[in-house]
Amino acid sequence: NLFLYFSTKEKLYVYYVAYVVSITWFMSTVFQYVFEYLWPNTPIINQYAVASPALTMLTATLFTREFLHTSKLAPRLHWFSNIFIGWGAFVFALVFTPFKIPALMMAQAGIMLMAIYFLITGITVYRKGYHPAKFYLAAWSFLIIGCIAAILETINVLPVMYYINSMQIGSSIEVTLLSLALADRINIYKKQREEAQAKALSVIQEKSLLIQEQNIHLEQK
Repeated sequence: NLFLYFSTKEKLYVYYVAYVVSITWFMSTVFQYVFEYLWPNTPIINQYAVASPALTMLTATLFTREFLHTSKLAPRLHWFSNIFIGWGAFVFALVFTPFKIPALMMAQAGIMLMAIYFLITGITVYRKGYHPAKFYLAAWSFLIIGCIAAILETINVLPVMYYINSMQIGSSIEVTLLSLALADRINIYKKQREEAQAKALSVIQEKSLLIQEQNIHLEQK
């Protein structure tokens, strides 16, 4: 997708790559992989871990706005997305202050509300006939299901499965489906371009036929 950005210059692909990087960092922080493998001897870095959900909020919102064309298809929801951009930026700024615990609480609340907002936005855009939104909805559904399953495991409603991590599986399926959604979007653009070319060719043929009829009429005169 990064290579696609270099060839198409569409911001959407950069937003997708940024989101994949940020949610990978977020999941690695939650499960302490970065602490264990990247900086085990520098624990002071851990206090800035809240930056990862803040960046996930920012990149996910930017990707959603661009992918679903909310400015055109859902202008009111598009305006509402500015709240999450500001929310993520505020949490990111708090990471570098003594208020790191409030920042973590704000990040958790923001991500939950953001997930609900994304589902509402996806349904709204899909009902307006935007075909790629179905992949988007499926992607976020898997992530939410994975997160809910993880929460239910922590409160002992579901049995803890140490060999299967529902949150990681959900996020992996999500980013895969979003990648498929981008591919489907390319196919739609290709189809639209082909239809536009066919329409233009039809118009040219009609004009050519009209000119021929006018020439015959003039020759008869």
